[in-house]
Amino acid sequence: MKKIKLLLHDVTIINFRLFITLVRRYLGTSLTLLLLFVLAGTYKYNSQHLVYSYSVGFKNFAEASNSPSKAIMEMLGEKTRELTEFEVEGLLKNVGIRRDLAERIVKREDFRELNFNSTNTKNILSHDEMFSSCNGNKECLIERLEVKLKGFLFIQLDGKVEDQFSLITQSLDENTAKVLLYETAEAIQIVRVGTIKQYIRQQITITEDLQLERKKEISSTNILDIKVRISTIKEELHSINVKINEFQKALISEQGLLNNARAVVEQNKVVRKKSLNYRNVAASQKAKNLMEHISSLRENIEIISLNQESSDSNILADLKTELNLKRKELKMLGDFDGSLATSSLKQKQGESKNNSRFEYDVLTKRYARSKQEHQKLLNEKSLLVTEKSKLDKLLEMHAPSLEYFKILDKKISQLKLTESTIISDLIFEKYNRGLRKIKKLSLFKTFGISFMLAILSLFLVIVCRYILDDRIYDERELAYNSESLKIIGKTPEFI
Repeated sequence: MKKIKLLLHDVTIINFRLFITLVRRYLGTSLTLLLLFVLAGTYKYNSQHLVYSYSVGFKNFAEASNSPSKAIMEMLGEKTRELTEFEVEGLLKNVGIRRDLAERIVKREDFRELNFNSTNTKNILSHDEMFSSCNGNKECLIERLEVKLKGFLFIQLDGKVEDQFSLITQSLDENTAKVLLYETAEAIQIVRVGTIKQYIRQQITITEDLQLERKKEISSTNILDIKVRISTIKEELHSINVKINEFQKALISEQGLLNNARAVVEQNKVVRKKSLNYRNVAASQKAKNLMEHISSLRENIEIISLNQESSDSNILADLKTELNLKRKELKMLGDFDGSLATSSLKQKQGESKNNSRFEYDVLTKRYARSKQEHQKLLNEKSLLVTEKSKLDKLLEMHAPSLEYFKILDKKISQLKLTESTIISDLIFEKYNRGLRKIKKLSLFKTFGISFMLAILSLFLVIVCRYILDDRIYDERELAYNSESLKIIGKTPEFI
């Protein structure tokens, strides 16, 4: 018990001075123990298999402000499901990723050549020995491989770049490590794209359900039928407007022909009534010009009457006033000899005298019929405009429901477009970072652990030997162990 108290210290707990003294006292034991642990560490390090390691960097764009998927979803008014740092590091624990990765590896032609022995194993098994219980069953191979893959794959956070991670694969075979790196990166991206698409599909389903409910509500109020009827009315109005424009052009043309025929008939009447007894050539020529002017004024008045607007009323009044003045002026000419100026007119009227009246009657009937058809189209247009106005008011009452339906329809289209163009939010670097050959326990770790174990073992062995040793080596130990005895002398030291 006294020796144990000597080993303790009030401040440092352990009496290091005494411990160093004991190491010197039992130097042979101490050196032997240290040598054994050095040899054990050396053997442990050399007995480890060489591990081949590949790594590739990838970035988590779900957190980045310039993420394409995030930008698209924000345009749609949706919040993307972002991966946290811990979720990225735990991706390899995802059952879907491991399952997909195992399926991809089993489908490879060089699957039997890959080495899936643990990096800590002592005895390396062949492919047939490792999967002998499966007997070639594909599902069994996938399940066994899914379990084994845990020890080959790692994800670490890259502390140098924000949201940057490293995917690391390790294997006892160089080709296996490279294959695992490529296939794991592909599997992670495929699963992430599938996860994002699944999220968007859920949004599409929810939106379609809302759209279906709103469609039922709209159908119950015949809003869709009203919209169809309004579209039909618009088409009919367009067709009627085209016909009205054509009829107006035809009426203007027929009016011109009718005015010419009327002028010829009236001219023939004047010639027969007055026998063209004009006083002189100048008076005859003036009468002819007045009749042509009157005919032109009538034609213009008819044209303006067909297309009359509020701004044309003054022009129409001026034309009518001028027409009355020209008629009075023509009556004031009286009888005169027109033999010199109207000989050609007499000859012309003589030839067409019998046909002019018939032509006038035909044109009058045709014009009246065209005008009647024109008026009929105007009436139809008026009825359609009235109906459209009523339907527009009814539709305006249900405008919010229709607008909401359109927004939902537009959102579904945008979501479907997004689903077809979505990309993974984890973007891997194009090239890996090269091959590294390592030991599972590095040289530094191996000898570090060996040294700590050696010190601990040395302390325990030295303490046990010191306690069990009943020999006295110096005066201090004698004084401490025999407090009741008085030292009267020392033995001489012989050199």
